[in-house]
Amino acid sequence: MSRFRIHRPSPALVVASLALLLSLGGSAYAAGALAPGSVGAHQLRNGAVTSDKLANGAVTANKVKPYSLLSQDFAPGQLPAGAQGPKGPAGPQGPAGPQGPAGPQGPAGAAGSQGPAGRPGAAGISGYQVITSTSTMSATSEKAVAANCPAGESVLGGGVSGETSSLDTLVTQQSYPNNDNAQWFGAAYDLTANPSPWTLVVYAICGSVS
Repeated sequence: MSRFRIHRPSPALVVASLALLLSLGGSAYAAGALAPGSVGAHQLRNGAVTSDKLANGAVTANKVKPYSLLSQDFAPGQLPAGAQGPKGPAGPQGPAGPQGPAGPQGPAGAAGSQGPAGRPGAAGISGYQVITSTSTMSATSEKAVAANCPAGESVLGGGVSGETSSLDTLVTQQSYPNNDNAQWFGAAYDLTANPSPWTLVVYAICGSVS
């Protein structure tokens, strides 16, 4: 008849068995010892509850603390626009910009109304003409001639000239308006001792001044 021999467990087996019993017993204790509602904000680690761990629709408006949300927590267009604020003061004038290019020429404008008549101008001259008077051809030393303007005209100017073979010997003695500006008087003299025949011509510039 054979006999069974009972072996003692090794120390390593004893330690492993105790560890298994403690781990199983601790989980069972924790599952059975927590009362409903006993886990609150103080028992949760910061950041332990994330959006992935929340069920859809779990957080509603009633569960959000009033005035705890910021404007960046809302999508664009969800927050109503506030009332328009008062107009601010005008800012300082900026520097002048560069001059732009010249634009195209615009169409001609309508003709303006006729202006008032101007003042009368200065007195004008009419009937302008030059009258000449010539002396006789002779060898006398001194000659005088007058050129008369037509009736109704006045002398405006005049002069004298001589006609001879040697004009260098003739000298004008008188040349001026005469007879109330109705004629031009002229006189000349030949300086030679025995003058050659010569003539004296007097010019009168005549006209009517209105």
